[in-house]
Amino acid sequence: ITRNILGLIPRKRNLKILDVGCGTGTFNILPIVKKFKDADIYGVDISKEMINVTKKRFPKYKFEVSDANNLPFNNGTFDVVISRQVIEHLRDPNAAIREMRRVLKTGGKIIISTPSWFGLIGPLYFYKKNLGKMQPIDDWWSPLSIRRLFRSEKIRITVYKSTNIIPYHKILPESLV
Repeated sequence: ITRNILGLIPRKRNLKILDVGCGTGTFNILPIVKKFKDADIYGVDISKEMINVTKKRFPKYKFEVSDANNLPFNNGTFDVVISRQVIEHLRDPNAAIREMRRVLKTGGKIIISTPSWFGLIGPLYFYKKNLGKMQPIDDWWSPLSIRRLFRSEKIRITVYKSTNIIPYHKILPESLV
């Protein structure tokens, strides 16, 4: 998954990259730092504890506590906005997508990854749900619902990858800003 996401990031100098829902930085920040050494990297997460860990791990970069629906950045700030395994936990995914688009530069890329109903995680979801050990919000996305979400926000998907063995959808909408 990480290799696929990194492969979608344009290879150009001085990239400004935002990770929405960065957590401790393990999934996105660490691989991005290794591959894009001159990138200017930012991250936001709703958890203050996660941001504190991330700031200690990556002191060179900028991290803030923030809700995905109200990003603390100016319009057109970033070349790339990444959100991995976050959208399924948001109360208002449309608002988050609008915010990601707002902070994206013209021609920039949004990269989103979410578990698939049709992968290995789908059956596990039912098992976990019945045990009552789900996160507060767990909305699952199908290929059709992902397409509808982006279509409703007038964002064109230029790359869509899905697999049933590794349970993730990865989409790369093109900004219409």
